[in-house]
Amino acid sequence: MRFEGVAQLARDEWLSAVTGIPSWKLSVESVGSRVTNLPELGDTPWFAYAKVDTDCIEQANYLSSLGFYVATTELTFSADLNEGWPLSGCVRKARPEDEDAVAEIAAHAFVHDRFHKDPVLQAQAGRIKKGWAANYFRGTRGDSMIVHVEDGRVRGFVQLLLHGEDLVIDLIAVEGAACRKGIGSSLISSLAKLFPEARRVLVGTQVTNIPSLSLYGRFGFRMIRSNYVLHATADAIAGSRGGQPTGKAE
Repeated sequence: MRFEGVAQLARDEWLSAVTGIPSWKLSVESVGSRVTNLPELGDTPWFAYAKVDTDCIEQANYLSSLGFYVATTELTFSADLNEGWPLSGCVRKARPEDEDAVAEIAAHAFVHDRFHKDPVLQAQAGRIKKGWAANYFRGTRGDSMIVHVEDGRVRGFVQLLLHGEDLVIDLIAVEGAACRKGIGSSLISSLAKLFPEARRVLVGTQVTNIPSLSLYGRFGFRMIRSNYVLHATADAIAGSRGGQPTGKAE
């Protein structure tokens, strides 16, 4: 499966393993005459995804014509870390013994992400997020993690990537019973004191995630980018070509 000359297709081995569906990431540089079509991957179920800047309507429309569909619209925000943000006494760096609690929160806290929004992966979305967070403790995803602890129990966490002076929020989640109690705010406000070498924090969320948008607004985050996140499956591609569906992957 490939686009000729203008795109790169890479196998997403982790997503393939956790879902049991062969999964691919499509990186699109541009859309033009060198793009031919989306070759078949065979008769068995498969999944592919791509991100396209919302300014690039031609790219999005072209991928749509091939059978891709918009799973969500993702917004990226940026804020300068403020030394005045207080360090919460309930927040600390994650420890190995936090893994089970963090993974359990991740399994149930997300509803707006592209996996939960896509009927093809919806049933597996919780497992995907659980594995994503657990990968930090296995040393395969994330550079740092902080947790909010109350009464000896982890109530929320932030999984982080460090890119020079940029601190990227990879995942942020709060236990369902503890939502709307200021835990998200305490996690974000603690970043400045816990990571003094960082100067800026970046975070992405979905346009439908109003609680997160409100939270980031309170800390002065500004939007710097927006992307369509597009998905494709064997069924969708076959349907766009008038072919027979292959059946939904379980």
